[in-house]
Amino acid sequence: ALLQGSGKRMTCFTSRPADPPLRTINGPQPAVPLPMAYLICGQALGGRFEIDMAFGKTKLYPLRGAVMLDGFQLDPFLPETGRSQQLRATLSGRLDLDRGALLRPDSLTGRLTVAELGIGTRQVQMRNQGLMQLAFDRGSVEIERAVLSAPSSSLQMAGNGSLARGLALDFEGKLNLGLLSGFTRIFSQTRGQAYLRFKVTGPVWQPEVSGVAEVRDPGLRFAGFPEPIEDLKGNVTFSARRVLLEGFSARTAGGRVELEGAAELSGLSLDSYTLEISADHLRLSDFEQNGIEVLFGGKTRLSWKSGDRLPLLAGTLQLESLRYTKPVQATPMLSDVYRPQRSDTERYDPDRDRVALDIRVVHDEPLRIANNLLDAELVIRDSEQPFRIEGTDQRFGILGTMSFKRGVLRFRDWDFDIRQGEITFEDPNRLDPRFDLIAVTDVRRGGDLATSWHVTMHAKGNTEAFELTTSSDPYLSEEDIALLLAVGMTRAEIEQSQTGDLTETAALEALAGVTGVGREVRRAVPAIDDFRIKSAYSESTHRTEPQVSIGKRIADRVRLNASTGLAESREFQTGVQWQLSDQTSMEAVYDNQNDTSSPVNVGDLGLDLTWRLEFD
Repeated sequence: ALLQGSGKRMTCFTSRPADPPLRTINGPQPAVPLPMAYLICGQALGGRFEIDMAFGKTKLYPLRGAVMLDGFQLDPFLPETGRSQQLRATLSGRLDLDRGALLRPDSLTGRLTVAELGIGTRQVQMRNQGLMQLAFDRGSVEIERAVLSAPSSSLQMAGNGSLARGLALDFEGKLNLGLLSGFTRIFSQTRGQAYLRFKVTGPVWQPEVSGVAEVRDPGLRFAGFPEPIEDLKGNVTFSARRVLLEGFSARTAGGRVELEGAAELSGLSLDSYTLEISADHLRLSDFEQNGIEVLFGGKTRLSWKSGDRLPLLAGTLQLESLRYTKPVQATPMLSDVYRPQRSDTERYDPDRDRVALDIRVVHDEPLRIANNLLDAELVIRDSEQPFRIEGTDQRFGILGTMSFKRGVLRFRDWDFDIRQGEITFEDPNRLDPRFDLIAVTDVRRGGDLATSWHVTMHAKGNTEAFELTTSSDPYLSEEDIALLLAVGMTRAEIEQSQTGDLTETAALEALAGVTGVGREVRRAVPAIDDFRIKSAYSESTHRTEPQVSIGKRIADRVRLNASTGLAESREFQTGVQWQLSDQTSMEAVYDNQNDTSSPVNVGDLGLDLTWRLEFD
């Protein structure tokens, strides 16, 4: 006969004469023979089974016989873990029933022999070592032998249980911490071992688990945090409903982290958790590779509850110091000055988010930008609203305002002193700073004060589009100011000069920008952080000529630069800039042009001392 339904397929169903009589359970009723026996075999739950059982025709259905299982999948009977890596289990073995009644489970007597048991996830499974044997007799069970093992993991079970008295089981062993990343999104990577001792007690239908775990030689990575966790120490205690983490400390990112927390359980799955995290003197190597030197700490809380899409990391981030040193590779051409910049569209997959962020940022010292384009200090303005990081680890934004405490903006050979400025962040989903700053410089040609201008630059906008306006004293049009900064001459002077020479130098400068000569030189000679082919006004020839300029920061507030002409004049100039304090700076300059009538041309040596007075 073939029976099919409810996902089960029976391949045979036969009856045969009864075995010798079997008495029913103890009681006043008379002995009743077992008139019929059944042999059933088939497939169910992904495995094969065979039942050879004899039943008695009494009210309680006495029985004896055996049930054989081969590769049964027990996944539907396991609790949900709330993760994509669901628990899986397979079972092969034999159940022998010597006596008892179907409707009186506390009367059954027999033995369960497990030949193969595997339980775990797709990546890591624990399997039995040898046969697992359980003996049961009229409502009680005794574990005679039960050992599960996996790579770097083992668990030994012993004890007994009873339908009337409950469970009294002892477990002891070691667990591979690599299993953790399969059950929770707290960790993106885990390694090491945890030594476990716990008991299972209470009623059979509602057992309770309690015990302790000792972690040894762990290596962990929190989701959204790139640095490994080392030298982890602490105590874990757990019960059927809760896990406590107490007194944990670890080394990571060059600093120390302290952690305490608790997790609420529902079966084998997490219902919620909260971790209190304190950190000091941390450095992120990934940031340093991108030119960001940051030292930070703070107090944060990582929390999650069932139903939340992501765990939330919230609290305060304390910036002990921050320094941005990555050089700006592109040097703007004259035609780039007013050109809006557009950012590339980034692909975003919400399913790859791991942590949601809501962090307030404060600092101990001003934030520093020190590269070939900008040398400035910024401070967070949080008197009106806190400076915060929001979003996720994959897509985050900043809300708040920063202002320039001091700064110098370099445009070609000109240093613009930032008099006032601020950077505002208003988008919680991306880094989109809006800036508004005013900077000034003095443009002088030679030692003649009559040919000098006080130039003011006002820039505002964001990274996608900005507006740049300039003014000067004495007055020049914005076109003349742009030409003066780019090639050292105004429009009228260009028209009076040799147009061919200017065209050639501009073409050479454009060719250098297009071919990326500067980028390749910086790559070949890492000691140079600024290399440019530019146009400059020559005092000796009174025309614009091509020049090569290089620069290098040799100390926190000291920078060297040098330039030489590519035309026949071969003009050479070098200098050193030293920022003595926030208000005082000094620059020493040497060039090979001598304005005197001395027969020995040793060049000119000059010294500029700048002092700034700030007041409200």
